[in-house]
Amino acid sequence: MLLTLKVTNYALIRSLRVDFSRGLNIITGETGAGKSILLGALGLLTGKRAESSAIQAEEKCVIEGEFQIPDELNFFFTQADLDFHNPCIVRRELLPGGKSRSFVNDTPVNLKVLQELSNYLIDIHSQHEVFSLADPAYLLSVTDTFSDSTADAASFLQKFEAWQQLKKERDELQETIRTLQSESDYLTFRMAELDEAALQAGEEQELENELKLLANAEEVKSALYAAVQIAESDEENVISLLAKLNQTLQKVSDFHADLPELTERVKSVTIELKDIASELDSISSGVEFNPSRLEWVEDRLALIQKLKKMHHVLTLDELLNTAENIRTKLAGLQYSDEQLNGLNQQVKEREEELINAADKLHAKRVKGAEKLRSEVEKRLHRLNMPQARFDVLVENTGQLTGSGFDKVSFLFSANPGSALQDIRKIASGGEMSRLMLALKSVIAKLRNLPTLIFDEIDTGISGKTADLAGEMMRELSEGAQIIAITHLPQIASKGKAHFKVAKQMKKDSTQTEIVELSLDERIEELARMLSGDVLLPEAVNNAKALLGIRE
Repeated sequence: MLLTLKVTNYALIRSLRVDFSRGLNIITGETGAGKSILLGALGLLTGKRAESSAIQAEEKCVIEGEFQIPDELNFFFTQADLDFHNPCIVRRELLPGGKSRSFVNDTPVNLKVLQELSNYLIDIHSQHEVFSLADPAYLLSVTDTFSDSTADAASFLQKFEAWQQLKKERDELQETIRTLQSESDYLTFRMAELDEAALQAGEEQELENELKLLANAEEVKSALYAAVQIAESDEENVISLLAKLNQTLQKVSDFHADLPELTERVKSVTIELKDIASELDSISSGVEFNPSRLEWVEDRLALIQKLKKMHHVLTLDELLNTAENIRTKLAGLQYSDEQLNGLNQQVKEREEELINAADKLHAKRVKGAEKLRSEVEKRLHRLNMPQARFDVLVENTGQLTGSGFDKVSFLFSANPGSALQDIRKIASGGEMSRLMLALKSVIAKLRNLPTLIFDEIDTGISGKTADLAGEMMRELSEGAQIIAITHLPQIASKGKAHFKVAKQMKKDSTQTEIVELSLDERIEELARMLSGDVLLPEAVNNAKALLGIRE
């Protein structure tokens, strides 16, 4: 139950506090006085988006509601990691820059938490909610509420979305396989080329080195032969000259301290040069001009270059990686087929589960729809529509959606002999208002909501019907707090508490205020609603009669 509403710097409201009571709370006022502003402030506490035009340019706007909440709501506070206090304080702060902050019992929360909490605290019927009767999702939601299948529908939606995701994965894999299959022959052909080439890591560099040697074999062999001759074969070869040098130094090595070491170094150079000459001779014997081998190396290098160009790579290592990638793709094609079969099986199994769940949902909705039809029809009869007929058509479309198979339509006939038709096509404004009141009263009892707000739900009705609507609201307020914004005196007279919204001029600015009326003020307000600004004695007497005051 909403105990207190405080509003600061919102639209035309500078500072306002309203203490609501249990039962039926009536709010009246001239058109344009600011009743919708009050409703907008309440909407902010439910997590609705703020209109920038309603925020004061340079001042913080604060909306605060104090709610009496049932202990059964403790579970929500535990799930949301919030402190449970009773009363519960919900606050929304709107900053001039456009940012907003929300708090529950002084703990910061996001709008999602605020919206979820409001589902347990308050239900606001706006003037335009009759248009929701054109929304299939709203009709389905009402039917689910009355069929006690809201939780089943939420669970079904989760499973449906998981099934849709599984189908998406299946379709994406199918497309991947289709692409791979279209490339399969090409990839197989290219893989065969690469396998036949039998490429080896580092092979290209080795071949390039060999190519250099083979292309210059005669020049290399001639140079090696000359080098060996110089080193050891000519009459005055280097090795023989080093031997003479060694002998000469040995003769005088005893006469100078540095000469023995130098003599040994000459000896070492002689030994090293003999080893070099031997290796040069060995290399020379292995160098042969081999035209056929030269041709093979050139062809091999040409093949590697061709394959690199074909696969758009620059190095042999990249080419080897490409070969491995093609091999992986071809191997993955077989694995993907197996994976696709598995996904197809899962999709089929999930679909069968959904069909069974949708059938059960349909059965519950059909059963609940009959109860909803009966309850709404009873209330329509009470609202001065004795011949009205109402029905809830739950149609199995055979098409699986997030809500099952079902499409819900509300059918209506106001006059005897008239066929039931979709309510969107035939109901008048007054009929729509009475239907919404009947629906809200049925749903309110079912959901056990502590507070309901009706914003001119009486549009299009008057006289006896208005009196009956007010009586229905009063009865409904015995189990829930009702806050009704109305322009009808018949309904206003049923309230336990009566508030008036008015505009006041203060310091060259217009401000909206709301005050609770005393009994005399209430009589005057009802009389004004009956006769206008000129309070006729008859209107005053009628106001007293509406309030049950006998003189």
